[in-house]
Amino acid sequence: MHSAARLYMNYEDKDLTTAIDLKTHKTVAKWQSSCGEDGPHALSIDQETGHLFVACSTRAEILDMGHNGTKLSSLSTPARAWMISTSRQPLTCCM
Repeated sequence: MHSAARLYMNYEDKDLTTAIDLKTHKTVAKWQSSCGEDGPHALSIDQETGHLFVACSTRAEILDMGHNGTKLSSLSTPARAWMISTSRQPLTCCM
C-alpha cells in the first residue's frame, strides 16, 4: 500500500502509534491508539489492505492507515498482549 519504507512505532506513555519515513527520518503519520493509560504494546501491519493492528492490554484496535487512522474495529485479546500477527489466516495474538 505504501511505497516508501517506513518504521512504525508505539509510544506507550502517549497512547500513540507513529509512522516514520526511513529515508527522511521524519514522522509522516500519527495515530491515537485509544488503548488507555497502559498504551499500545505491539503492532502489525497488513500492507495489502493498509490496516494497522495495535495490541492494547485487553484488545487489538484495527486502524485504517490510508484514512488517517480511522478505527475500523476492535478485537478482544488475552490480557497484556505483547505480540500480534496478521495474515490471510485468522488473526492471532500472543502474550
